[in-house]
Amino acid sequence: MKKIIVVLFALVTIGSVSGQQLGIPTPLQRILNELPAIPIAGRNLKFQFGGTTWIATVNGENALAGTVETVDISGGSILTLKQTHVWAAAAGRAVGGLLGGGALGGAVGSLASTWVATPGPEIVLDYNSVGPRATLSMASEARIAEARTARVYTAETPSAGVLSAAAETNIPALSPTTVAVPPPLISVAVTGYADPNIFGYFVVVNGMQTGPYDQSGLRALISQKQLTKNSLVWKEGMSSWIVAGAVEELAPLFSATSARSKPASNIQQNVFSFSIGGGAYIAKFFSGGIEAKTSYVTVSFSIPYFGGGAHIFFDATYLETSLGIFFGGAEFEAITDSSFQTEKLGDFEFTILNIGVLGKYPFTINPKVGLFPLLGLDYAIVLSSKYNGKEENESTDWNHFIFKFGGGLDYSINDSLYFRFEALYGVRFPSNEEKDLAKYLADDSTITNTLLGHGFTAKLALGYKF
Repeated sequence: MKKIIVVLFALVTIGSVSGQQLGIPTPLQRILNELPAIPIAGRNLKFQFGGTTWIATVNGENALAGTVETVDISGGSILTLKQTHVWAAAAGRAVGGLLGGGALGGAVGSLASTWVATPGPEIVLDYNSVGPRATLSMASEARIAEARTARVYTAETPSAGVLSAAAETNIPALSPTTVAVPPPLISVAVTGYADPNIFGYFVVVNGMQTGPYDQSGLRALISQKQLTKNSLVWKEGMSSWIVAGAVEELAPLFSATSARSKPASNIQQNVFSFSIGGGAYIAKFFSGGIEAKTSYVTVSFSIPYFGGGAHIFFDATYLETSLGIFFGGAEFEAITDSSFQTEKLGDFEFTILNIGVLGKYPFTINPKVGLFPLLGLDYAIVLSSKYNGKEENESTDWNHFIFKFGGGLDYSINDSLYFRFEALYGVRFPSNEEKDLAKYLADDSTITNTLLGHGFTAKLALGYKF
């Protein structure tokens, strides 16, 4: 008994109507009826027209029905299809199943598989008669706009029998009117027959209006970059299409999807800023100096040095300049290549003013940590030098350039203060004093040349960002 009550209730709520019928096709509709189906998302959408009515099938099965109005435009026509019914085969199978199948279940299922009055948004088709073969497709926005100003006419007046058939199926005859603005074009094959009133948005994707989509469907479109804040959207109750970024209800979807789409490293775009700071640094350089060759021996005179000091820096996002004072010592050594013996010739003491210019490109890993590569030049001005404890002549020129490259790290303490660490490798070019000494040692039996030095510099500083 419970099953019978459920079946009776289902039949009442389905509200089935008599068999859907088409009117007498106009000459244009006869052409349309012969055109192939429209392929959409792997399905074939086929339309049949007759008088003021139409029926659509998906892959050969009944799907939608309604009324049609036609607008002549250049090179063809625009057909606006108003949905009035949906084929309820799925509902029929569900109701028949409640009776456990059998003869009664099959009969009830067949009875319930019929047209159900279900108004829906419009479908807009474009009949293009230009070219070697006429085509029927979903209308573009440009063609729809052209139709808005064109004359609207209805199909040829159907006979009384056709009018009766239209009345039986609850499909009202059309009277001349203007095309709806904007007419939402529904691509039913894309997402099926979702209820557009349940967060159901239609979206223009690649020039075609698709949908309706629920929240998960919209998120998928956003992640695939098919729905952006500049995309046109529409849902039941809206008077016109509107850009998605202006719809308050969609704003949380864009925010949530944007947050999830950030890369794992969370690298952020650089913001141009200025900062100053200061700290300490140490440096260790090897080799460099002069090489003297004779026919029987090669001797290298090198001045490796080590020391440290303090520095200040000015940073402009992509450029760092620095000024440092360095105190260090060096051993003047002679190395004979034949015996690999090193002989200490004396001790140097230096006071050096370092002026540095380095290019940098920062990468913000997270709000607290940033990394940056460095590349540039350092000019070392030797303010004073002592050899074996004695001040050298003021005319002695030990000044030299150092080509440096490496990287650094910033760690933010707060919005303004940060720690900065830099590690640099440098190539030291010969000083004028070394060049003069090489010339002094050269003679007919001795060939001399200067040598490049190399070494490392490490800096630690506290910076303030404006």
